[in-house]
Amino acid sequence: MNDDGFGIGVDLVSIHKFERLIHNTGFPFIERVFTPTEVAMALERPDPVQSLAGRFALKEATIKALPGTPLTVLDMQKIDIGREYDGSPTVMLPRDVPYTVSGSISYDGDYAIGAAIILSTDE
Repeated sequence: MNDDGFGIGVDLVSIHKFERLIHNTGFPFIERVFTPTEVAMALERPDPVQSLAGRFALKEATIKALPGTPLTVLDMQKIDIGREYDGSPTVMLPRDVPYTVSGSISYDGDYAIGAAIILSTDE
């Protein structure tokens, strides 16, 4: 985040490693990181693990773009990754975090990448 109230974050996730993480840690990890709606949306996709990996990458990218806020990796469930009618992701933050986020998720082979651009809503 620079002094202009603008920040960028990027995160790359190995889908294979993410799948192993889910396998090794199980449902408690999923509950800690994702909202029930995010899990339901992922289960609608042909590859739910890939979908969750992409959401995880976008959550990480959002946190990286928001230094100095109360959000940390431990608060990932507070960042809600939804979907627009055209399939593009939406990022909703808690009301006490004064930023708007534009995010993107892409996949290539075994990787998911999330990118977030944030703008301060404080005038």
